[in-house]
Amino acid sequence: MTETYKEYSIVRLDASNIKHLQALSKAVWGTEPEEDMLYLKYHHPESAHAFLGYFAFDAEGNAACFQGATRLSIAYQNEIQIVAQSTDSMTHPQHTGKGLFYYIASKTYQLCKDNGMIMVMGYANQNSLPIVTGKIGFKVADYLQGYSIAVGTLPLAKLSLKIPFLKKIYQPYQHIIFSTFKIPYQIPYSFSKEEYPVLLREDTLIAYKQARGVFSLKIEGTLLWIKVTRDLFIGDMKCPNEEEWLRVMKKLKQLCFWAGIRTIHFQSCKGTKEQAYFEKYYPGFESLPLCYLDFGYSFPIEKYKATFGDIDIF
Repeated sequence: MTETYKEYSIVRLDASNIKHLQALSKAVWGTEPEEDMLYLKYHHPESAHAFLGYFAFDAEGNAACFQGATRLSIAYQNEIQIVAQSTDSMTHPQHTGKGLFYYIASKTYQLCKDNGMIMVMGYANQNSLPIVTGKIGFKVADYLQGYSIAVGTLPLAKLSLKIPFLKKIYQPYQHIIFSTFKIPYQIPYSFSKEEYPVLLREDTLIAYKQARGVFSLKIEGTLLWIKVTRDLFIGDMKCPNEEEWLRVMKKLKQLCFWAGIRTIHFQSCKGTKEQAYFEKYYPGFESLPLCYLDFGYSFPIEKYKATFGDIDIF
């Protein structure tokens, strides 16, 4: 029996309806993700943790609201727990102001609890933060600190996203620029699980990131987790010392200059030497809050630390 809320039908996410996320994403964010990418994001081999989320459909069968969650593991010292990460909070512009987000989100988070997850984690924006910390009861563990470094160069990466024929030329060219430093997939951890609770970057997560174009670089002894769109995003990095970090950043700027990438971004909680180097040399800003909904398990999530690579949009 289909559940209803007001004039909407409430349906759990599954393989047959995941395609509706494409149109809803287009209406909310202006982008339309590929169905295969969505499937890779939401399907997990663990059947109880596959397709966590709910839709609200209007009378015409169009997706009006969605709240999803993905399965992740969090580690601290010798303990590993299963958690959910809140993802894709979307309400169609024509259906706002009807309480849909609160209703759908509450059902999704209860589903996570019912499936044995110890908490839900998320990165709220300024619009959803008052709702998730107020009505739903999320707490804020920390804030990401952001840094954006300008590179004086032609905007080739940006133009390639707008001009189809340029994209065909640019993608192989960009690959050549970075190929000297690309390595088989390795992931740096700037935060140690001995000091803080951190997300484990497991095989299912790695597969999703790879499909999104994330790759690894090694410059001198420094490992970097990188994604390039119009800009370059450092998901995480592990560097031996400040002197090498300075050389690595200089080389990264050179690579971006030749690749036509005009901005380098890095975001991380405070607490690592890598973040401290950015803080020392570049102006920063307070970015997304790390929020969590605790289901009552004894686990020090309030100490949780993350970098931009831990967010599903990386």
